[in-house]
Amino acid sequence: MSTWTTLCRTTHVHEARMIASVLQGSGFQTRLKDHQTIGMNSFYSHAIGGVKVDVQEEQAAEAAAFLKRFASQEDIHIDWEESPTHKSEKHDEHIRSILRRLLFQIK
Repeated sequence: MSTWTTLCRTTHVHEARMIASVLQGSGFQTRLKDHQTIGMNSFYSHAIGGVKVDVQEEQAAEAAAFLKRFASQEDIHIDWEESPTHKSEKHDEHIRSILRRLLFQIK
């Protein structure tokens, strides 16, 4: 059984879903914690520590490095065919802007 570790925390569910989508599109396994509670009442987000984006422990360092590269470089592109949330290149830039804001939280 693999061990999961929290890679980053977000205030909003949609931010965590976008980060998880980027990671999944690049071959990382992810899971979200507390997204259902915060989805029902967003005011709980700060009280319970936000939505947690978890990755498998053995992939954590590689996933963190990938997100940091993705946030800062325009030449890294994701194969979005597996992701139902991807709409356009503008979507990529929105994800990058979220990641830039969250970089200080990523392990």
